[in-house]
Amino acid sequence: MYRPEVTLPELLDSREKRAAEQERLIEAYRCPLICFTVVMPGNEKLNRESRLIFESGCLAIEDALEGKPVLYLRELIKRTGCEGYFAVDCDETELKKAMIEIEEYHPYGRLFDIDVIGRSFRPLSRKELGHPERECLVCGEVSAVCVKSRRHSTEEVLTAIRKILNTERKY
Repeated sequence: MYRPEVTLPELLDSREKRAAEQERLIEAYRCPLICFTVVMPGNEKLNRESRLIFESGCLAIEDALEGKPVLYLRELIKRTGCEGYFAVDCDETELKKAMIEIEEYHPYGRLFDIDVIGRSFRPLSRKELGHPERECLVCGEVSAVCVKSRRHSTEEVLTAIRKILNTERKY
């Protein structure tokens, strides 16, 4: 029987598997890796909204990678959330800059979590490239602070996500 809700152990197991997959792909392709997931709080990670966000993000990433050697591309739709992997043979700093541009300028960019992991298995940060940390969807403060302190309820964050989707959706 299908259960849309994900338990904490399932989520932690999924994150562990994602980290192992990232390491495996960097070792196999010897180039930077984009790992794309969707910002989706709560215990339901796969729903209509998350699929729409994921599809939009994958298209934006693929457009940004046009002309670059993409050695591996895989998009997974899982109960624990959607995951996209793109191994790209190019400069990792330039790759991170392109992904930051998507996060900042795409209509759904605030709902994308696009990590770039370098050849040395280290994620590149926005801060080291001179960009501010991500803002909270609800209050605009630094997102990491709000998440860590659990400042906002899941419903508040989901309402903010739906507002972005409803504002930006073109019919």
